[in-house]
Amino acid sequence: MLADASCGADACGTAGFVEDLKRDRGQKDIAMTSTDDPKQQPWKPPVTKAGDKEYVFNLADAASFDVGKGYTSATGKVVEGERMMCGLVRLKAGEVTESHRHQNEQWTFIIEGVMHAEVDGQTFLAGPGTVIYQPSNVVHGGRAGPDADVVFFTVKDTSHGLYGTRVEK
Repeated sequence: MLADASCGADACGTAGFVEDLKRDRGQKDIAMTSTDDPKQQPWKPPVTKAGDKEYVFNLADAASFDVGKGYTSATGKVVEGERMMCGLVRLKAGEVTESHRHQNEQWTFIIEGVMHAEVDGQTFLAGPGTVIYQPSNVVHGGRAGPDADVVFFTVKDTSHGLYGTRVEK
């Protein structure tokens, strides 16, 4: 068994990260912008990049940004290595991550709250301690439960960027 379903933030060793994310919730997140001005460079997410001989990162120091442009209001903090990225993400209570897909495989570990998730047409409830696997190019999405935000830790390969493509149902 990968995780105990009763694993709360403290038992999983994530309390500090969750508290930092809660504190940041009151701060304005970095907004994605687009422009027709050719003098301005396209928006790039403020991902913390691992450098040579860097092995430990504090997500509290990372910038928070919109993690799924065009299909979710979720915000989070991301660290990217040579071939993988991980992030601590929050989806506010009752809010939706629209159905989407991406070429990256993705793992999602629920820390707080409940996610009403859908992967490849299968629906289920995912609470603290649950790990969700989203295979490459498989349609997935979900909704945070109505009573509390859902906080999750996610990991993706970096071979195809950060974002997916919304899928109309």
